[in-house]
Amino acid sequence: MRAVNTGREIVYPPEAILRYGAGAVVMHFALEPDGTVRSRTVAASVPPGPLAEAVDATLDAWQVEKSSSAAANCRIPSSYYTVVRFVLR
Repeated sequence: MRAVNTGREIVYPPEAILRYGAGAVVMHFALEPDGTVRSRTVAASVPPGPLAEAVDATLDAWQVEKSSSAAANCRIPSSYYTVVRFVLR
């Protein structure tokens, strides 16, 4: 499984760049047996605040899909988590 952002890019909040430099947000997807996303939420954020808000603003654009290398009979899990990392380069 993998999560794909089909919408606009997540913007690193300017106030977070100055304060943190790096961080991560964990997203949770509740899935139907056919892979349809039932709900999307921010499950955790380190540090809390602007990074979670930046991801939350794009949640509706995220989809979950099977990996191309998945076996044909691979089942869709009912729950999927993914991490969005914020790092200055």
